Amino acid sequence: MTRFPSLALATVLVVALAGAASAQSIDGAWEVSLDTPQGVTTIDATMKQQGETVTGQVTSPLGSVEFKGTFVNDTLTIAYSVPVQGQTIDITMNGKRTGDTMSGMVNFGGLGEAPWTAKRKAAAAAPAVAAVPAAAPAAGAGGPASGKWDIVLVMGPAGEFPMTAELTQAGEKVTGAITSQMGSIPVTGSMVGEALKLEFVAPTPNGDLAITMTGTLGPDGFSGKTTVPGLGDADWTGKRAK
Repeated sequence: MTRFPSLALATVLVVALAGAASAQSIDGAWEVSLDTPQGVTTIDATMKQQGETVTGQVTSPLGSVEFKGTFVNDTLTIAYSVPVQGQTIDITMNGKRTGDTMSGMVNFGGLGEAPWTAKRKAAAAAPAVAAVPAAAPAAGAGGPASGKWDIVLVMGPAGEFPMTAELTQAGEKVTGAITSQMGSIPVTGSMVGEALKLEFVAPTPNGDLAITMTGTLGPDGFSGKTTVPGLGDADWTGKRAK
């Protein structure tokens, strides 16, 4: 495989991580406030994102309706219809996300506009349950890949790109996440003997990237290659976090 220039590959990986962080950020329940001339109205919204597509449901005093839309570069656009006094009003909401809040404008089918804000709802606490004896670990669980790892992508003249990996191994199956200052991406893979393989898909402005990390576990940790099909590879190392 032709080696892709280190600086370009570093840029691709950073953009991929940033895109993934953005793409995973709006799933869940939100409390939305509409500031209309008749006063502030609060509605509930539940959102589910796949790539740039967003679907979900809004619940207001008029009932619950489903919506669909997009979330691109932290900008949300959704549309839905609400029946009012025998007529249907087509509603469009546009807004920008900042952390766990959003704000924008809502258009009531050409009849007027109003500003809106939203904040993410806190996750519901799990119900208390009686303590039970812990189950015995599955055979093969907690293999050598399990735990937290300090990962460094070695980019040659472009420098080094630090990340962390939190992995769980059960048998030969590995799951977990890779995290950098740009965000976190879930990963899946395998650990067969001393050979590790991790795979993840990262969305970028130019489409999804399928990224593979392969490595071998030695006395000092992992070492191997990070590969983007068609673009090339970069070296990486991983040491168990202290």
